[in-house]
Amino acid sequence: MWITLVATLCGTAAGVASTLVADKVRWKRDRAHQQRDRQVEICVEFLRALMRAYEGLYDIASREDRGADRNYGAVRDLVAEAGTADSRQLLLVTTPSHVTTACEHAFSVLRDLRDAVGGGLTVDTSAYQELDRAFRDALHDVRVEVRRSQGLADAEALRRPRVPPYQMIPVPAADGSPSAPARPRAAGT
Repeated sequence: MWITLVATLCGTAAGVASTLVADKVRWKRDRAHQQRDRQVEICVEFLRALMRAYEGLYDIASREDRGADRNYGAVRDLVAEAGTADSRQLLLVTTPSHVTTACEHAFSVLRDLRDAVGGGLTVDTSAYQELDRAFRDALHDVRVEVRRSQGLADAEALRRPRVPPYQMIPVPAADGSPSAPARPRAAGT
């Protein structure tokens, strides 16, 4: 009679303990998935901010009629409005170090591009094109590291960003008719 009671209590204790352990394991797994999903959201927002800033810089650097926008203050404000600094700070405190290293490099190259465009560099110069390639390579590296942090086996198989046409957009003539396309500058000017 006592043996039945003890066996029942032991079975109940073992059942409760195994349920608690299973719930704890499930909770940890779910939390890890949620944390990883949140890290991806933060990385994607950072990538979006980088691209918003890049596209604004490209727009300024490719237009002949935007000379007034090529001052450093306007270019700095454009990059700030894209949200790169805010999303970068969130990324720095929530993602693994290999991802933050790649993101810091991309942010640094974006700042170099910002400074160059703010200094008057245009898309038809080899100096701009070199910075643009460096930014695109850094952007690719960020994407690869984010994919690697997700445990994707094919993280390296990601396609590199396309290279835009490095052409100046002509200034419209005073009478409103389109002007002739601007001549590309010689490389290195």
